Amino acid sequence: MRTITLNEFQRIKNSLSIESIIANELNISVNCVQKFLNERHFTHERYPGIHFKHGPEGGLIMLDDDTAVPYATILNYVLKISEKSKQ
Repeated sequence: MRTITLNEFQRIKNSLSIESIIANELNISVNCVQKFLNERHFTHERYPGIHFKHGPEGGLIMLDDDTAVPYATILNYVLKISEKSKQ
């Protein structure tokens, strides 16, 4: 299971005009990306394969199913950005 803190998720979201970059890279609509990135309440019903756990740094967003398109695809992309920024 891959995870990212909510604070890190928000930092990446706010770092640039990431919505259009992700949308272009993943070939999905900017509106879909904006809806997901602006989400504050991740629920399994709304986002299958993605879970939220309250905790430090805003909590954790956890991805356990890479096939939940398009939201898992967006979160995977954000996770890759997060991993690169930590290197």
